[in-house]
Amino acid sequence: MKHTKKDVILEFKLPHFNRKDIDIDIDDDFITVRADKRDDKKVKKKEFFHEEISHHAFNYGTTVPKINSKKAKISFKNGILKITAPRI
Repeated sequence: MKHTKKDVILEFKLPHFNRKDIDIDIDDDFITVRADKRDDKKVKKKEFFHEEISHHAFNYGTTVPKINSKKAKISFKNGILKITAPRI
């Protein structure tokens, strides 16, 4: 987490997730980031059956200085989630 005079900035490396896997709650003094992804792969062939299941989860919550949650900006690019919220 970084603080500037104007903003609070949080960055998370979430390489196993897509944006749709991520849930973000932003209040005026608390931010929660949750991510959950489950992949089920099944291969059926005449000779064999193979099943692979993977699960990735992430959960983070933190208090922040008073921010304007309605003006927070969220970006997700190349596995990096960035939240920028103006301080009050």
